[in-house]
Amino acid sequence: MAPNTIFRAKKPGLIIIALALGLLSTSCISAPEPGLQSRAGIIVQHANGELTTSCVTFEGEETNGEALLNLSKIPFIADSGNSLGSIVCSIEGEGCLFPEENCFCECSGPGECSYWSYFIKTNDQQWAYAPVGARMRTIRDGDLDAWVWGSGENGAKDRAHPLLPDLRFEDVCAG
Repeated sequence: MAPNTIFRAKKPGLIIIALALGLLSTSCISAPEPGLQSRAGIIVQHANGELTTSCVTFEGEETNGEALLNLSKIPFIADSGNSLGSIVCSIEGEGCLFPEENCFCECSGPGECSYWSYFIKTNDQQWAYAPVGARMRTIRDGDLDAWVWGSGENGAKDRAHPLLPDLRFEDVCAG
């Protein structure tokens, strides 16, 4: 072998075909199954306790929390400039008016701080403050998420036990 020559194929056409087939098979694996529909629910809880719910249908086996909120058709404003995911500023007119205000406009001084916090329904059917942002959350058929305007504690003694309504996926996506 000559210096700087790593590999010389006797039949380069076969290698190109093999690489192309490998790339095609990898891209096909991640594509959603045609016609596979999944559903997940969203609950929005405003500061006054008013609730909005939405049952969302999406293509494939999974999506993420950010896409789920988009698909819900619940009006919201978000700052998408964050590399870790969008920051929800306002839902249904409640919250901060981005871009005129930053998304944490209620958190600039000492004392109570209100913002749109993100909660998930765990496998044991308890609400928990989301350990990751909505873009990083994997949503599967039957999942339930909540967006709550408040301190992130939602009146509870800690974020792990918020006072969200005792709704299940079946309550939001009945039928």
